[in-house]
Amino acid sequence: MKKILNEIKTRGIMAVSVVHAESFANFKNPLGANDNIFDFIKSVADVVARIGAAIVVIMVIYSGFLFVQAQGNEEKLKTARKNLMWTLIGAVVLLGAATLAAVVSNVAGDLGFGIN
Repeated sequence: MKKILNEIKTRGIMAVSVVHAESFANFKNPLGANDNIFDFIKSVADVVARIGAAIVVIMVIYSGFLFVQAQGNEEKLKTARKNLMWTLIGAVVLLGAATLAAVVSNVAGDLGFGIN
């Protein structure tokens, strides 16, 4: 009986492993299909911009909490302003980098620098 239970357990683990491996077989590349290096750079910049946008939203909300928590205390208000300022600077840099990557990719593609 013990041998049969061990066999069932072993085969069950193997079946779960196969199902788990098949779920990874259907994993799609978040960067998409890229034909050349410029499309790859543009795709990476898009993914980074999406992740960064979520972080910017979280940090703006956090800055709001810092303003509310300050309750008129000048030192805490200074910290909240500084946090909001750096969050907005980061958002501008993030947007600029994504835009620059898209422009470079488009210009390079139009000039025929893409390697297929």
